[in-house]
Amino acid sequence: MRSLLFASLLGLSSLGSASLLRLDLPSSRSADRVVAADAAVRSFAKSVAGLTRRERDGQPQRFSLPVTVILNGTAGSRGRDNEITLAFDSSGSGAFPTDYKTLLESIFNTVKPRLTAVFGQPFAGGSVRVVNYDAEIGDRDAVAGGYFLYDPAAATPAQIRFPVYSDSVGIKAESVAVNFVHCLLLAYMGNRTLPNDAWREGLVRAATMNICRTPGALPSTLDSTAIEQVLASTYDLGPTYDLNNQKGLVCRDFIAPNLRNVSLPIGGATGGLYLVRFQMAGSALQKVLVEYPTFARELLTRYYAAPSTAVNTLATQAVDAAAGVANATVEGRSWSEWSRSQYILDSRVAAGFRLMVKSFPITSGLSGNDFGVFAFETHAFNLDKNGNETLATDTIYPIYWGSDFSRVFASAQDDRVDVVQGYGSVVPNFGDAFGGTPYRVTVDFGAQDENVRVFASAGGVATVANPVPANLYGTVTGIELEGSATYEVRVTWSGGTFTTPVTNFAFGGRVPSGNWTGTQRRVQVDLLQTLQGNTTVVYSRVVNKGPGELALNLNVNSESTLTGGNFNAGLNLLGIEGEPYSADVSGLLGGSALIARWNAATGKYDLAPTTGVARAGQAYYVRSDSAFTVSYPGFKFPSIPNSVRTRAGWNLIANPTSRVINLSDLQVVVGTSFPRTYADALASTLVGPQVFQFIPSAPNVASGVPETGSLLPVTSLAPGQAAFVRVLAPEGATFVFPGPSSGRAQPPASGDTYRLNLSGPGESAFAELGLSATATSGWDKREDSALPPSLGGLQVSLGNSLRYVREVRRRGQLQVFNVTFENLRVGQSYTLNLAQPTTKPIRVFIGARGGPRLDLGQTYTFTAKKTTERVRVMVAK
Repeated sequence: MRSLLFASLLGLSSLGSASLLRLDLPSSRSADRVVAADAAVRSFAKSVAGLTRRERDGQPQRFSLPVTVILNGTAGSRGRDNEITLAFDSSGSGAFPTDYKTLLESIFNTVKPRLTAVFGQPFAGGSVRVVNYDAEIGDRDAVAGGYFLYDPAAATPAQIRFPVYSDSVGIKAESVAVNFVHCLLLAYMGNRTLPNDAWREGLVRAATMNICRTPGALPSTLDSTAIEQVLASTYDLGPTYDLNNQKGLVCRDFIAPNLRNVSLPIGGATGGLYLVRFQMAGSALQKVLVEYPTFARELLTRYYAAPSTAVNTLATQAVDAAAGVANATVEGRSWSEWSRSQYILDSRVAAGFRLMVKSFPITSGLSGNDFGVFAFETHAFNLDKNGNETLATDTIYPIYWGSDFSRVFASAQDDRVDVVQGYGSVVPNFGDAFGGTPYRVTVDFGAQDENVRVFASAGGVATVANPVPANLYGTVTGIELEGSATYEVRVTWSGGTFTTPVTNFAFGGRVPSGNWTGTQRRVQVDLLQTLQGNTTVVYSRVVNKGPGELALNLNVNSESTLTGGNFNAGLNLLGIEGEPYSADVSGLLGGSALIARWNAATGKYDLAPTTGVARAGQAYYVRSDSAFTVSYPGFKFPSIPNSVRTRAGWNLIANPTSRVINLSDLQVVVGTSFPRTYADALASTLVGPQVFQFIPSAPNVASGVPETGSLLPVTSLAPGQAAFVRVLAPEGATFVFPGPSSGRAQPPASGDTYRLNLSGPGESAFAELGLSATATSGWDKREDSALPPSLGGLQVSLGNSLRYVREVRRRGQLQVFNVTFENLRVGQSYTLNLAQPTTKPIRVFIGARGGPRLDLGQTYTFTAKKTTERVRVMVAK
């Protein structure tokens, strides 16, 4: 009977979220329920241990993941002065060795005032039984780190089931302390835990770091340096937080439900993004605790009283209470402004393809010509609307850009990343390009239709000539550096001030003061410009840092309210200018709308919420019952080119810049090639010859709003304008929209092109007939242009089923073009005319040789008898 119960429970252990196991168990004796919980935690811990083993190999400390298990029953209640006390078994399998029990008691007695100061009073007070769980965890490679169990059916409902941390040398007291503090904080929350992984796990990990780093919070017998090693290895990504704060982190569950009980993938893959998520969540909320040590207490007090209130609303109140003033700020910004740019705190499920790139400098083992060595770890996966992840297999060709945005090529082994089961990595060395001074490297990682951009300070961290790593380094974007000026980054904190020069948009220096790296603090960061003897501050930012170094990207003049435009009711094509903070495109619209995005990989439209994360340069069909205005907070890279990634086939993209961009100004990068002009890419048959805008049709008779539209070629894109582009390169392509200093003339079209314009009531469309000496029979990639996938609407197409919008035939002989007028409105009158961009005369006959002749400046009018009309157009020269 018990074995059958366990078998069912192991399936139930995947319910809830990664760090909270909610088990709905049959009514049974308390002992059976606890054993069942042990089995669930053991299964979970071993699964996570397997999934994370490769990432943890070689680490001085083991990653640990204490969890909460809440069994069914009546919820506890909150009192004004709840206290918890610890009770230890004196004998039996639950008893600890005497010296270990003494250590745990010493940790609790010493840290208890700090626990209460940071987390407030426990949700439900009383005795918490602490049980030796070592025999259950067994394998030291398991990562449970202990767990908190709440069982309302038990005489003592709250338990901490904790392992014995020891090895051949003896008890690992510092690991004991960190993980026991973590478990105690879980006990403080009891069965009233925060609603998702980002807040629940993030707040507990942030508080664990804060408490363990507070002088005097732990027994004096513990080594503070060893404590910091545990936190730095398994809890904290604060030093490189700026480098890794990316939209790929947005999720509901840190460990996807479908990955919890699967084996580790083959081929060196890590099996998912969970470790980075856990570390980034703790690092994000640690920033708040640096500035407001009572923030967690204020938040939990409000959450215990009103658990159905949105956490962000409670957090705003908690920041004000912790600051003692209204409208308080975090790192110099209001809570809403600050939190929206911390992607790990966004728990929405933006389903679709996702890419995240973790980056960090390599500072040890340098030799030879090592100058700027960085590691980039890519995590690629498909996320469904239920939060499940399918780990992707792909090939990424990173594009390395120098400080002036010229293409930089790394060594052969670094020009591609083979992504196997969701994971791939590359460690390029960016050579000395400026006589030993640092310079900015921008790297575009493109997979499917996702582009993730990261920055590296080459030569700004550690080199063979300067092997001692910098503890302040980073890059500058968003500003054109004045040639006759000098620039510096200045940091100011309660312990001092330090400046380091900026060269080629990068900086790196070693702050000499010991209290820079030793404790957590609030730092003022200023970018200084000195021009003709006058020094001014051109950019300022506040950063809450923890111990260790600090890596930054200073994106000057970038944050703004981005305007997507005004749209009428009905069907529209929305392009994204700049990078919105919202990861969910629905969040940009502020209301109910139907959203779709063409997926070249599947050959069909993805419908929200499976359209992926909203990124700069992407575009979506939006259908709304009423007119709407799109305006959203976000940021831009105003002074440098912007990259948009595409798949092979048709893609919906947008101009992400604030400038009108001619197609001739675009660059195209395919695989490991040099950037090509659009004309070169067209000549090499890497892209289609035309880009298409969407023009809504006349209002539908039934709905009164446009429900379809025409797709018409354009030669330039306005800021944020959306368009269809066709990519013929099988590996896809990256379109690079130029920075403000670029600009080239539009190249003239080859041959003679004649436009057939069709217009009806409230709508119009056209197709182009071409004559060229180089034309070939059949489809010509260089000269013929097919139409994108259509959602209906008036359209002129050529070539019958092939649906060209431009068809080029050989000059010098009579050519017959098959023309289709699509989606006509029966009974309506339509006009056809000829636009002749050259001065060379031609004759166009509609139908047979003796049919109506259409010359330049003349029109032909007809009444539609059916929705589709087909005619032959003969062009004679």
